[in-house]
Amino acid sequence: MLDSFARKLIIPLLQSARSQKWLEKCHTLVLLGMNYGCGDWPSSGGERAFIRSIVAPMFRNSSPMIACDVGAACGEYTELLATYLPNESRILSFEPQVSAYQQLAGRIESKGFSNVTAFNLGFSDRSGTGTLHKSGDNRLLASLHSRMLDHLGIEFDATEQVALSTIDEFCEGHGIPRIDFLKLDVEGHEMAVLKGASDMLSRGRIGMIQWEFGGCNIDSRVFFRDFYYMLRDGYLLFRVLAHGLHPVPTYHEKYEVFLTTNWCAISKELLESEIFRHTLLRFAPMLKTNGIP
Repeated sequence: MLDSFARKLIIPLLQSARSQKWLEKCHTLVLLGMNYGCGDWPSSGGERAFIRSIVAPMFRNSSPMIACDVGAACGEYTELLATYLPNESRILSFEPQVSAYQQLAGRIESKGFSNVTAFNLGFSDRSGTGTLHKSGDNRLLASLHSRMLDHLGIEFDATEQVALSTIDEFCEGHGIPRIDFLKLDVEGHEMAVLKGASDMLSRGRIGMIQWEFGGCNIDSRVFFRDFYYMLRDGYLLFRVLAHGLHPVPTYHEKYEVFLTTNWCAISKELLESEIFRHTLLRFAPMLKTNGIP
């Protein structure tokens, strides 16, 4: 009844030209409340809480595990992993851009992280080399896709040739049977990286995946729908909040929000384990009524 009342009286009033500026402000506020557009930094995008409350407890309660930071940039996320994960964990950090890799390696050395190994390497759906498009010397604005950010006054006016591999080939070549936690932040190239991990994914050898989705995906022409359909059979997807997780059991077009947001996928096999369920439900108790019995 309320829905019918809203459609007949309230919505027509809101659809007036005079209401649009106010509605746009409300829309922005609602998106921020859902953590859309807050994924640029680990502290504000929920990544720190996710690592501390979900990833780290699982790593502590199991035999030594492997975490991969793909698109490590200058090492902020790698430092979070090294800080919260147990010392016996193995952390592999990958950054193809030479200047960012040098800063990453220097950060690891200066912090004395003995369980972190850095690689000057990027991932894709094929091995070889790729052209990294950059905005001057800004190490955080580099992508394998030529981005169009003229509306922000940003020009991608430099390039760099980088080495690429696939996750499947790297794991086979380095004797890595399983990745327990995979983080992807590769500026719109995440789907290509996952395609290059098709064997590991199909064999259930990646436990948790966390990735960014946002404006970069406009340039790479990748939708949230693509992630959902690729991962839905073996994983449950969640939107990462500042202090929690929100499950996304089915796809809807409303999730196509191109503002930098963190998402994660947790394997259904892992979700069924008692240790993980105990950890997850402590972090996000609302999941009991949102798709996880």
